Amino acid sequence: MAEGEQEEATQQAEAEEQKAQQEEDQQSEEDEPRAVSSSMVAEVGYDRESEEVNVVFDSGREESYSCSPAQWEGLKEAPSVGKYMHETFL
Repeated sequence: MAEGEQEEATQQAEAEEQKAQQEEDQQSEEDEPRAVSSSMVAEVGYDRESEEVNVVFDSGREESYSCSPAQWEGLKEAPSVGKYMHETFL
């Protein structure tokens, strides 16, 4: 491989690594506990390692439920957090 090609390949690999780190950082921010507009739920967050959604109810009670990444995405996008939780976790 010529020196210029090797330098280009190194730069491309560094750019891909940086992009992957940015995506991971963004994903982590999206998983942080967040307040939600719901009559029964105050806050939700997600732990990717354990695949658990962490829920703080309006009463102050805290619960964790087994939750796949797809379910977490569904919860974040649900028009009704309480209804989605009832249908999916409760």
